[in-house]
Amino acid sequence: MTPRCPACDATDWRPLLDLPGRPSLATDLRTLARPLSKVVCGGCGMAANAEHRGDVAIADYENDYGLNTTGAEEHVYFTADGPISRSQAIIDWMRPHLTASPGAVLEVGCGQGNLLARLRDAFPGSRVSGCEASREAVALARSRGLDAMQRAVAPHLPSLPEADLVISFGVLEHVEDAAFFLRALRRACRPGGRAIISVPVQEDGGYDLFFEDHVWHFTAPHLAAAARRAGWRVLTVETGHPVVQGFGLLVCDPGADDDASSAPPTADTGGLNARNRDTWMARFEETNGRLANLRDRPLAVFGAGEMFALLHTYTDLGRCRIERLIDDDAARHGRRLRGVAVTGRDWLAAHPEVPVFVAVNPRYHRAIADGLSPFRGRLTFWC
Repeated sequence: MTPRCPACDATDWRPLLDLPGRPSLATDLRTLARPLSKVVCGGCGMAANAEHRGDVAIADYENDYGLNTTGAEEHVYFTADGPISRSQAIIDWMRPHLTASPGAVLEVGCGQGNLLARLRDAFPGSRVSGCEASREAVALARSRGLDAMQRAVAPHLPSLPEADLVISFGVLEHVEDAAFFLRALRRACRPGGRAIISVPVQEDGGYDLFFEDHVWHFTAPHLAAAARRAGWRVLTVETGHPVVQGFGLLVCDPGADDDASSAPPTADTGGLNARNRDTWMARFEETNGRLANLRDRPLAVFGAGEMFALLHTYTDLGRCRIERLIDDDAARHGRRLRGVAVTGRDWLAAHPEVPVFVAVNPRYHRAIADGLSPFRGRLTFWC
């Protein structure tokens, strides 16, 4: 069955990105055997996965998905004011839109409860609960004293508890029936209530297209259009957050939307998808050029996070002889990622002959170059 676009209801999909004969990347940093294939809606320009996997995808989230579901330390952003956890950055972003003293708060897709715990602290007089597809994550959340229940993702999502504030962060892009999911959230939102929904967006020029398990790739206009089609009144859509980069924040309520701009986006909106595709494919080629003289030598890689996994999947970094992953996050030390042990900077001092390839977000490059100044002659940055 050809999926309907959640933003305009069209079924006309056209090729956007195909990388046949090679593995792809999941958002929990697993390598997937299936190749990456993306399409774009001929009606409004929204991008999507070419293949929808139905119950197989649902089972994956229930049993195998590893991001925010396995007890690992949550992601940390490094800012000028010091490190900040992902859940703290998210709640700081949401705070101006949070209603005062809601009777009940529901997080849909709560994982192991990082954000849910902060919501509980923010609303001590409210009933704060969460639901999540992963059995392991629900058990972890409950072990922290949180009110969490297991619920499968759409289209098998049963009735949700009603709440005055409904929150869902980083879930909608994974759900194959996005329209059903948005309607389910609306049914859970009480009259006079509010929802805050966040997904990756294309406006920030990120690499969202290269996650195989992201079914939908929204721009801000597509996100607003999908919400309106599901019966929400859109209050605002924010993009360009300085810390939670690459995400958009939709704030809406269940009132009727009479906004004259509620027509679906035009196909031209999809130009962002093509731009991001071309930008990142060019960056991957540039990375291959920088790796050309390093492929046959033992190599250390600085950065054991998402950027490393992205480059390891889509560039020649995956063919290099990586001896160690170096990372400043002590919670990662002693682990293995892509079969490579993770350790701290001391390893570099003990192995002065090994070149270092820096595979982290470019916004950290200057700080890393300064911090690794004793090894400056050994550093190669991916871009």
